[in-house]
Amino acid sequence: MGSVFLTERVVGAYNKKVALKLLQRGMSTPSNIARFKRERNILASLNHPNIVKTS
Repeated sequence: MGSVFLTERVVGAYNKKVALKLLQRGMSTPSNIARFKRERNILASLNHPNIVKTS
């Protein structure tokens, strides 16, 4: 359904390696976009000692 790339988020003096996930061409249906948004929210809410949180 998509490709995942390792990239860097740069906001001012703040740099962080992040994963960037892109849908394949033709896969951007409303249901797939909703699925990706749900996945984003799940990943953002993960809480585990091996996942670093930033302030």
